Order: sequence, then C-alpha cells, then structure tokens
Amino acid sequence: WNTGETTQSILVQTSGNYSVQTQIGACTSPVSQTVSVVVNPIPSKPVVTASGPLSFCQGGSVILSTNAAAGHRWSNGATSSTITISTSGTFADTAKVSGCQSISDPVSVVVNTLPNVNAGADVTIEAGDSTFLTATGAASYQWSPLTGISPSSGNTATVKAMPTQTTLYSVLGTDGNQCSATDLVLVTVDGVSGPLQA
Repeated sequence: WNTGETTQSILVQTSGNYSVQTQIGACTSPVSQTVSVVVNPIPSKPVVTASGPLSFCQGGSVILSTNAAAGHRWSNGATSSTITISTSGTFADTAKVSGCQSISDPVSVVVNTLPNVNAGADVTIEAGDSTFLTATGAASYQWSPLTGISPSSGNTATVKAMPTQTTLYSVLGTDGNQCSATDLVLVTVDGVSGPLQA
C-alpha cells in the first residue's frame, strides 16, 4: 500500500488517496487505481438552553434553543432553532452534517398538574347567621373577598363567613409545586339581595 502497510486490507481513518501494488518474487504489478477517501468531521455537539425553569405548572411553557446551525433536528421532529414546550418530556437536538451527527445533552421538562381545588357546596343562611366554608385539594388557601370572613386574613382552609348580603366567595388553592387553581362557593343570605362578587 502507498501507506507502507503490507497486509491484504487496511483500516483507513483519515482522508487521502490510497493505492496498492502486489509483488510476487521480483515481479511487481502496476499500481492499482487510486481510491479517494474523505473523512467528514463530526459536527460540534449542540448546546440547548432554556428560556426559564424546566419545571412549571400546567398552562405554562418554556422555550428551548439550540446553537446548532442549519442541518439539525429536535427529538420531537422540529427543525427550527427554537421550540416551545408545554408538555412533559425529554428533548435533545441532533446536528447532522454530511452524514455525521452529534447529539446534545437531553433536557427534561416537567409540567405539574394544577390542584383540584374544591370550595364546597353553595349554602343559604339567614341574615345575621354564619357558616363555615372549607376548601380542599391544595396545600395553602386564600379566600376573597374578605368581607364577613374570619380570620380576616382569609388564608386558612376553613373560614367562618358571616356576610351581610348574598356573596360569591372565591378560594385560591396552591399546592407544593406552587401551582394554583380557584373554586367558587355562593353564600346566599335569605331575603337579602346580592350577590356580592368575589
């Protein structure tokens, strides 16, 4: 071989022109046709960056961006330089040039579900009476409006409500992932017009 090797086959890992001759005794064959080998470089490993937290609440999203040039594809099939993700999953970008490819480190996105907040059934009271309202489905709560509410902060699961008129109360429940949802409960004061909106 023109590389100096004398085996029947050679392993080629660099670009170049390769040829071979055979020799039997003092007789040498003509040089074979030249074989041109082109070794394409592996493209640089793409780097994926996120526009914000990779864990967020349902209804949110995050934008993933790649520094790879043209000729790349995301694991979800997209070919744009940025993708907007609103579902849980693992995402990576593959750069491919002349048949050679390099894959980014995977990025995991977690979308947390919203809490199932329940403010209880609507109730009717007589003027001057009170009722207890209890919310479930979250870790912390905030009631509104604070009119006729005890404790006055309205930040407990159970509150005592003594509205002077029919009032629609809203409770905002937040879970351990800081995801929030609301529910409504109507307290009707018998014989008193309303409602006062939350």
